[in-house]
Amino acid sequence: MSIDTSEEDRITAPQLPPATDAQIGLDQWKSLSSKITKRAGQETAREIFGKAARGGSVYRWGFSAALGRSCDSQLRALSRMACDVRLGRKEVDGVEFPSVVDALIDRINGTSPLRPAESAEIVLWAASLPALTRVLDQGRWWHLLSSIQQFREAILQRGEPFSPAHLILGGELGLTLAWRLRDLPSCKRLQSSSIDALKEWCRRDDESVSSAIAGSTNGRLVLASLLRSLTLIEKISSSRIGKQPFRVGASLATWVTAMTTHTGETAFSSASEKDVRDDIGPHGLLVSATRLDPDSLRPALSAALGKKQSGGRLVWEIDLPESLHHDVESKVAVMFPDWDVRRGRTHVDYSGEEMRLEVFAGRSCAIAGKVQTLIELDDVEQQACGEWEELCEFSDDDVHYLELEQPWTGGIKLQRQLMLLRDDRCLLLGDTVMTENGSFEKSRVIHYSSRLPIGRSIKIESEEETREAFFSDGSRRGMIVPLAATEWRIGATDATLKETNDHHVLHSVKGQNRLYAPLWFDFQQRRFKRMRTWRQLTVADQLRIVGRDESVAYRIQIGSEHWMVYRSLGDLACRTALGKHLIADFYCSRFDPGDGSHDEMVTVDDNEPSDD
Repeated sequence: MSIDTSEEDRITAPQLPPATDAQIGLDQWKSLSSKITKRAGQETAREIFGKAARGGSVYRWGFSAALGRSCDSQLRALSRMACDVRLGRKEVDGVEFPSVVDALIDRINGTSPLRPAESAEIVLWAASLPALTRVLDQGRWWHLLSSIQQFREAILQRGEPFSPAHLILGGELGLTLAWRLRDLPSCKRLQSSSIDALKEWCRRDDESVSSAIAGSTNGRLVLASLLRSLTLIEKISSSRIGKQPFRVGASLATWVTAMTTHTGETAFSSASEKDVRDDIGPHGLLVSATRLDPDSLRPALSAALGKKQSGGRLVWEIDLPESLHHDVESKVAVMFPDWDVRRGRTHVDYSGEEMRLEVFAGRSCAIAGKVQTLIELDDVEQQACGEWEELCEFSDDDVHYLELEQPWTGGIKLQRQLMLLRDDRCLLLGDTVMTENGSFEKSRVIHYSSRLPIGRSIKIESEEETREAFFSDGSRRGMIVPLAATEWRIGATDATLKETNDHHVLHSVKGQNRLYAPLWFDFQQRRFKRMRTWRQLTVADQLRIVGRDESVAYRIQIGSEHWMVYRSLGDLACRTALGKHLIADFYCSRFDPGDGSHDEMVTVDDNEPSDD
């Protein structure tokens, strides 16, 4: 099995001399291997894991999501062996076990990158050791076992009990060896320390869950290891582990479910629905995970997969988890109007220099991939020079709001807002470019542009006379409104929106000193045929009309529905827009033109949101 190891987590395991045939006689080896295979036939994976073990499925849980592709022939062969399926000669010859085992031993006895997929692979080899007695020579088999044991010990000594490796290798690997090779005292003894390792991982609670979901695609693999470990403890041990592992498991399972699309795929992974079939089947990972908290996870999974809810809708919704999930440590967020997949959802991963987004318009993925940003200051291109950090987060029944910031060269910073209006099914993606101290010594020209990757099945339909556009997959799924642009295509504008030849939406804005580049997305299809307009509003500071580098405000109207968005770009001051007096960094409301009233949705004051 070939695993990409670009994300490094280096571990050095102690060197171990190879075992030799002199350590145990040939007759003893035959007797021992016979005993091992006999016990494996009596205490089968099917008895431990039930129908999930059929065809080795339980040991493939989460692999495709983590690897971004289907499981290869070697991994499938190993998973079948781990579940006591007798391989045919063609399958055995196709893997070339001796050379593959030698490469594995070299990898785990040396210094090598370690990812959750590699850790889970080692568990697969351990679960396959009874079957490997038939395909490996005695020396190589012992060397593999000894190397795995030593590597597990190195993980426990590493001192990172919250890491996925601590659970998978310190916990599940030891439990697997204690189950599969109980006739070997060195393996049987691992049971107690493995349960301790699992408990320690669970005691780290939020820290462990954060590590599991970091990178967005490993959560299923870690959850699978936890589920198998809990099952092994239940079946082969009399130990009591308490309720905490189930609480932590339920928290991780909620994240995994929130990042599951209606096809059963997972956010930010290129693995297809077919690739992840081991996860989504009737005895797959997702269904199995619901036992951790049936009242909450069963309706959540049904909603995520677009299945019909059970019982009355009110009861069904009460049982569901929250609809905003944000983990500051892993820098991952999921926000959606509610758990019903038909209402869409937005996945955010800001752990890298370029933020990754997946924005769903119902079941259609409108935006998927890295958001590429270009900023020029006086025609000099600037670069990101730091990580994204959270500025503020806010959530209530009306809105989910997340604001992030990233430092750039040239003394500027980029702030990015994601605001989801839940009932309205609108999303604001707003970028602000400003200096560290909020002001420039002299007038500077800023050219900003962002490239949003369009979903595979989506095309962009632009209006002929106005500047808004639509996401379409045969039917219109969402509307994009570039608020900083003038509405009509005729005439000058400082902002543009267009589709590129490489399947991106390019949004460009020009300004001086500071600028705000907001995109308004509307995913409510019933509004698409209504009359619509938007405009920049006049913002006044006492009797002075302020410039666009101080603060801006916009009004959006679609049919009888109106919204107002306000953004301050400089020092806080009392300003007026659309009859509303504001002292805020950001403000959004529904507007009633009949009486001029504002139904406030969110106010951010000094990076602290309010709904007062």
